[in-house]
Amino acid sequence: MGKILVFTKTNDIDIPIRLDIQSIFEEVSKYHSIDIYDNKKCKLIHFKKNSSKNFKINLPFLKKFYFFLNYLSFLYFLILNRNKYDFIQINYVREEYLPLPFLFKWVAKKIYVQVYGSDFYVRNKIRDNFQKLYDYADKINFTNPTLLNKFNDFYKSKHTSKLGIVDLPFLHFDLYNDFTFSKKELAKKALNIPSEKFVLSIGTNTNEFEQHENIISELSKIKQHERFHLIFNLSYYGHEPARCQMLNDLIKEKLPAFEVTVFEGFQTYEQIATIRLATDCLVNLRKTDQLVLSMLESNLAYANVITGSWLPYQDYLNQVDTFVIDKFDQLNTTIEKVIALRKSDLIINVLEKNRQAILNRYSAKKAIEQWLNLYN
Repeated sequence: MGKILVFTKTNDIDIPIRLDIQSIFEEVSKYHSIDIYDNKKCKLIHFKKNSSKNFKINLPFLKKFYFFLNYLSFLYFLILNRNKYDFIQINYVREEYLPLPFLFKWVAKKIYVQVYGSDFYVRNKIRDNFQKLYDYADKINFTNPTLLNKFNDFYKSKHTSKLGIVDLPFLHFDLYNDFTFSKKELAKKALNIPSEKFVLSIGTNTNEFEQHENIISELSKIKQHERFHLIFNLSYYGHEPARCQMLNDLIKEKLPAFEVTVFEGFQTYEQIATIRLATDCLVNLRKTDQLVLSMLESNLAYANVITGSWLPYQDYLNQVDTFVIDKFDQLNTTIEKVIALRKSDLIINVLEKNRQAILNRYSAKKAIEQWLNLYN
């Protein structure tokens, strides 16, 4: 049995914030012991043992400089744990790791880094200098080949031998197992949407990267608005509530003639599944991304997807029939193409093919096996 130290995001009840990541730890912990370091609380959590240890340094005169204190606490934790672990697993690359990779090697024999889209595409002067972390890493993993290749190009193939694909196990996909095309009317009814309406879902949260303003501007030009019902999912992820209010005001101003449903705040996986099933077409036109989960969920729920050619989705596009636009002024004509397809005899075959492609590519069982093989 090996000992694994994980750096990841945690929530207030000391478990990983994402169900897919927790499911990984649940399976891996059957064969290895796992500790999770919570950078925010400066606490080491012993996974599945219901115990933790506090490493927080309290210096009242520096109370306002909590980030600096947390960094000192992290440094203190690393120094105290020399040669204690077999692996360090970094989920999400954080700025405070930048000067510390040599200490990671002090703590563990091997360093594994999981790189997500936000770690790579959202760049700044600090993130452009993670070279040392990647130099010390023994493995650098990604969830899709497109991101892996872009990373490899960015660092001029310096780390090619370390790079690999390790998927996340989306266990909530089980909620979509019994979905059929014919059940879409029931989902619309559950959300008080008339069955004859063409339902467009716009984005997945209120983050400015969703580019709501550009999408709303284009939708406001549609003449036969009575055909549509628009869904905006304005969750509070990654923004201030003020942006949510701004978007609500913009929707009322620019789209007054449309039927609109706005979902705010947190939605459960079950609630999201109902929204996906009620949707005829998802519009995902983010500025940048790795792969948005809502597209996969929409394919499982017999919805079409419109996305942008500037997004790095080649692996996804190779498997799924998707509508791709080059610029925003192509959105409305593309929506009309989706409507025409959904009225044709071809639609069921297209949607079934898309659904099966997602089920085959994103098997939770295969993903768990990939993670277990990492530590063998």
